[in-house]
Amino acid sequence: MISRLFQTTRINIVHGVPSESIHTAAAAAPQSSLIIDPLSAVENNLGDVETWPYSIIIDLSFTKPCTLSVIHVAAFMCVNNIPVEKAVDCFVACVGIDSNYVSCAVKDLYTTWDNLPSKTHLAQYFSMTFKRSMWLN
Repeated sequence: MISRLFQTTRINIVHGVPSESIHTAAAAAPQSSLIIDPLSAVENNLGDVETWPYSIIIDLSFTKPCTLSVIHVAAFMCVNNIPVEKAVDCFVACVGIDSNYVSCAVKDLYTTWDNLPSKTHLAQYFSMTFKRSMWLN
């Protein structure tokens, strides 16, 4: 079920462009310049999307981005060593909208977490290494 859900996301993305622009982007791009879709790029680091926590999948596919979902996904990506640009591209591609809010919020969260290493309980996240929920400290 999850793979079918994200298969649509993979099919609808060319160069990180939401589905409305896919035909234009595909026609304009030469075959040799096509790059890996943002979701697959993140999967290369974290493993198959089907191994991700269900709550992350919900935030990436069924909810309109809000403060809570952005924090949740950003914490998951940040602590699991996904670079900020890759995280933003994946989030935007999965929700299907090009959102300046998502981009700015994720970048701000990464910056905050990087600059406050001694502050505790900034966000809860799921560690793909330890396979459990933890607190970003």
